Amino acid sequence: MSKRLSCLPLLALTLLGATTTQAQKTQYGFLGTLKTGTTSYTVRGAAQKTSFVPGAGIGVLAKIPFEGPLYFTPSLSFSAKGFQVVLTDTASNPGIDVTRNNARLYVMELAPLLTLYLQQKGTQPFVQFGPVIDVAGFGTEQIRLNSGQNLSRTMKFAPDAYGRITAGLMVRLGVETPKGVFLSAQYQHGLGSQNNADLGPDIRYRTIGLSFGKIFNRK
Repeated sequence: MSKRLSCLPLLALTLLGATTTQAQKTQYGFLGTLKTGTTSYTVRGAAQKTSFVPGAGIGVLAKIPFEGPLYFTPSLSFSAKGFQVVLTDTASNPGIDVTRNNARLYVMELAPLLTLYLQQKGTQPFVQFGPVIDVAGFGTEQIRLNSGQNLSRTMKFAPDAYGRITAGLMVRLGVETPKGVFLSAQYQHGLGSQNNADLGPDIRYRTIGLSFGKIFNRK
């Protein structure tokens, strides 16, 4: 992960610390996500052909008053994502003899987002934004070699292979009902590459999706 992204966990901790005095007003809920995405996949600056890959996630969230209509809404989700690429250039990762790769990853997704409510009563439209940090637990690759052979293998996470941690930015536009049910459209823009290997590809996610769930109001 790029050094410039190292400030993202610090931002999350700062926001969390700033809201601890509002703990008695914190509400909790759950969310689900249906999404699809592709990647910006380049090898030595040359773009490779990619395809969209479906994904999904499920998790928990908190809603903490911050300032007026602004709330701190961190979430933690288990999520599936991936990428498909046809390689016209070779690289050390996934291998100089690989021409096609279909990768699937299973990650824990931390999203310390801010939510701005545009209306204070009734059904509330909102804008949600902030950083997203993914930590990969495991992954698989379905690869095709230039000999035509197809192989399945477990993804390797190491300094000379794939990285476990990637970061990005997310924005959501949605509505929340008085009963706490919400629905939103989201876009996630990857900032860090999934690849760690020197002279390897640059792999950054571009994801769109729908999020839905419920916040349980405390009386």
